[in-house]
Amino acid sequence: MRRAFALLAILALPALSEVKQPLAAQDNKGPYEAPDREPTPEETLIVELMNRFRANPSAEADLIAPPGKSGGGVDWKMFRDEMKALKPMPPIVFNLDLLDAARKHSYYMIHNGLTHDETPGKVGFYGAGPADRIKLSGYKGGGWAENAFAGSGGPLDSHNGFLVDAGAGPGGMQPERGHRKNMIGAYREVGPGGVPTSRGLSVTHDFGSRDVRMAGGVVYIDANGNNFYDLGEGVGQVTISSSDGGAVTTWKSGGYVLDLKGQKDVTLTAFMGGEKFSKTFPGGRDNVKFDWAVPKEIPLKAADKLIDAADKAKDTPKAFAALVSLYVGSRHLYLDADRKSKI
Repeated sequence: MRRAFALLAILALPALSEVKQPLAAQDNKGPYEAPDREPTPEETLIVELMNRFRANPSAEADLIAPPGKSGGGVDWKMFRDEMKALKPMPPIVFNLDLLDAARKHSYYMIHNGLTHDETPGKVGFYGAGPADRIKLSGYKGGGWAENAFAGSGGPLDSHNGFLVDAGAGPGGMQPERGHRKNMIGAYREVGPGGVPTSRGLSVTHDFGSRDVRMAGGVVYIDANGNNFYDLGEGVGQVTISSSDGGAVTTWKSGGYVLDLKGQKDVTLTAFMGGEKFSKTFPGGRDNVKFDWAVPKEIPLKAADKLIDAADKAKDTPKAFAALVSLYVGSRHLYLDADRKSKI
């Protein structure tokens, strides 16, 4: 069973007083308990960036280090050559048990500094090593690995930092490129625990694998038109169903994960506002990535129906119920300025 872990060195760590509110355990010396077990938008973005890299390492090299880039103590040509030599890997998906273990360690690092090992009695202690924490959080898979970056500026900063792997090795990068290797490794699941600090995020990646084929991805409104998931674009409460009989709903961040039944061809379908989007994937062992960039017209049409119903019920016994439906039904919808002014 493979055991791999890597640290990303930083110059300074956030102090206890610098932790952003709210953190459920910040006044408690025990392990961190997140306000919500679901992934945050920041954690969802971390996985989206990771899968972008896994799908096309060469293109990721061009984004991070365009030809001619210099400075930072890194041999950017060497970085580009190494990235472009990597072979694409299948998608990696969320696992909430790994996420719990990773969040707890990210919180521990906020208080105690960059490390993979934890010391009993220190603030946030959960388990001595990665394997202990992953087991305590209930993960049933194996082959774990861990990356740690206590002082990142956010999802993209942590992503780029892990891939560049700056350090004292050849080309100004860490000798084994351990973070990069973990991110392109043959893992099937990840918990990208990002706990906020005043400087960004304390980030831990906990990787693992179970012998299950899974689907993962995001449902989002591409508000900025860049054909990629960004913070604030996720759409929750969208049903994702598979032709093998499985179904889940997207988290508030727009992400999801769905265990598939077997390795046959499978069709995935997303349903929202009376509309649907489907895609069929060939059989195999590898995870599949199913995303839906929802056309803006779909949530706007749904909002119009709720607004119209509330207007028609005005000054009638059904007015209160219509207003409640408008409030609840519009919470997960993309709204333009005009619709927002009417709600």
